[in-house]
Amino acid sequence: MDQEVFQLISQVTSSGQALEKQVAVDPSSPDARQTRRQLLYTARRLANYWQNEGQIVEGYLYGVIDVLLLKIGADLGLFQKLRYQL
Repeated sequence: MDQEVFQLISQVTSSGQALEKQVAVDPSSPDARQTRRQLLYTARRLANYWQNEGQIVEGYLYGVIDVLLLKIGADLGLFQKLRYQL
């Protein structure tokens, strides 16, 4: 895999871990919202890369992200908005 993919996966992992900690303290904090946005932006870039490379279908990755967001209590409405704006 391309070095960019490894970097994106690393960013998604670190953002997800940071968000889990922030949500445990205050799910609606500005830091948690910013980390959510960063996570979604990075995940979108990763989905686009994989889709362009034919390695994975975008719908599958978004399904995985939906489950992650549910697990950490993120607002899926926000996800839907950002998903189509990025």
